[in-house]
Amino acid sequence: MRCYYYSLIRKFLSLDALNLELFKLNEEVSNSGVQLSLVNDDLTNLSGTILGPPDTPYEGGTYKLEIKIPESYPFMPPKVRFVTKIWHPNISSVTGAICLDILKDQWAAAMTLLVAKQYSDTPETFRKTARHWASVFAGAKDSNSEFDSLLRQLQEMGVDETKARVALSSCSWDLHKATEQTCNVMKFLERLTNFLGIKKKECNVLIVGLDNSGKSTVLNHFKPEEFRENNIVPTVGFNVEKFKNQNVGFTAFDMSGQGRYRNLWEHYYKDYELDMLLQHPDIQSRKIPILFFANKMDMKESLSSVKVSQTLGLERILDKPWHICASNAITGEGLNEGVEWLTGQIKDQMNRK
Repeated sequence: MRCYYYSLIRKFLSLDALNLELFKLNEEVSNSGVQLSLVNDDLTNLSGTILGPPDTPYEGGTYKLEIKIPESYPFMPPKVRFVTKIWHPNISSVTGAICLDILKDQWAAAMTLLVAKQYSDTPETFRKTARHWASVFAGAKDSNSEFDSLLRQLQEMGVDETKARVALSSCSWDLHKATEQTCNVMKFLERLTNFLGIKKKECNVLIVGLDNSGKSTVLNHFKPEEFRENNIVPTVGFNVEKFKNQNVGFTAFDMSGQGRYRNLWEHYYKDYELDMLLQHPDIQSRKIPILFFANKMDMKESLSSVKVSQTLGLERILDKPWHICASNAITGEGLNEGVEWLTGQIKDQMNRK
């Protein structure tokens, strides 16, 4: 009974203390730029907003906070989390958790290491990144065309905007490193599903070829009929499509053949089991089934599949199965034959694992 009354008295004391602090804060809010309000009239659940400090990368931004008051308050501190995403060495860019080591030993926590390293080693890059996040998430006025361009390039490779922004920010906006990081994450997830014994009849396919070789038209043929396009626009950067054949799910990555994107091919080629390609420098090093399409067979000066095979020296590929089909991507001739062969090969591989 004594413990019950002690707990009750402590609760009333904490509520009285909190009411007093709220009253004082509301008197000062016009000068402090801080706003605080109750959530559902609950004194233990507060919502706050603060303005980004002047002369910092956060200036002009408005940041929303989630504040949880423990029953043991004021003997224990409140738990505060940033709801608005922020790029800061003491705040998690993922969860918004605050890692403070400034109140003696009370809230000791390690800083977010990547952000802290960037802050220490390349302060100007950190400032620009923090300013970019303030603009995107907190409403600060800022525009960085270079960052926007890098984001678009990574998104064109099939990476969603949130993951692209995190990858580029943590890699100091180095597109090459951010691409590698994204691929490593995908590879880890693939290994994890294999470790857990989650086997699905799915495979990843990279479509590689020179500019205007008909890659996008080939891919369009295998889309569900309601999603097929009448006017095919050549891929700029990267495009991702999904289709099925014989209960095997294909995720097809259509990589642009334009010269400025070819340096990105290797990041995707090395991480996938199955590739459709016309030409690639490390073709000799992969033990995977390879399908070649000798496309545009309807053109007068087109080469036969036999002639293409001889010209490319495909007979030298002895350590992996390969197949070549003469095709017309516009009419679909030869495409189904090639994918049927490819499906059979990938099924055989799955059954052997």
